[in-house]
Amino acid sequence: MIYVMLQVHMNTVTLDTHKTILNLQANGFSTSQAESIVNLLTESELVTKQDLQIALAELRADFKVWGATALLAHAAVIVTLQNLLS
Repeated sequence: MIYVMLQVHMNTVTLDTHKTILNLQANGFSTSQAESIVNLLTESELVTKQDLQIALAELRADFKVWGATALLAHAAVIVTLQNLLS
């Protein structure tokens, strides 16, 4: 059996290439097709669900900062306009 360790950002995904090829062949893929799919998987940058959750948490934190900044900017505009109109 051949195992390929795929490095995915912070996580490592293990793929049993031989088992995957056999599984694809058992489901109707030719040997050539199965090998091409496995090659594509081993050469691609894959992400895991955990990677996506980490990225989402970072984006949410950024949006909170941007939201607070935008709220302060709107408040400053309103105060400035009130001062100008008074």
